[in-house]
Amino acid sequence: MPDNELSIRLRTPLGEVIDVSAVIGTQDRNYTLQITVPELGPRVVVDRDYFECLLCLREELEPLGYRFLVNGARRNAWPSGMVRDMGAGLSAYILELGKHGTRPASVRIFEPADESEIALVDEQRAFYESWLRELPGYR
Repeated sequence: MPDNELSIRLRTPLGEVIDVSAVIGTQDRNYTLQITVPELGPRVVVDRDYFECLLCLREELEPLGYRFLVNGARRNAWPSGMVRDMGAGLSAYILELGKHGTRPASVRIFEPADESEIALVDEQRAFYESWLRELPGYR
């Protein structure tokens, strides 16, 4: 896959909402996400899919006060294993507690999302775990 440029919406520690330049691509059998943040410079992550790259970048920048205002940072967004394997983790499902058995809506992880839907990585993981625990037979 050739490198692709895109824009990612961020809220800075000062509360300013900005769009930062990003490049996604591949390196060997992994995927890369590079963004350039004013005041911080370039940040590069290499991981197994783009969703994991986004999680890693968020784990690095959220403690500094940055918030990614994209679908992949929504509290209830998480990709399935198949989406991660076959689609490089570029999409995620919008999960609802108490709602299973039908395919949830799908969103592109780097598309902008309303700040009211955004969560920290730990909060997002906790929501996903709660959703999983509702599945019949989950242990």
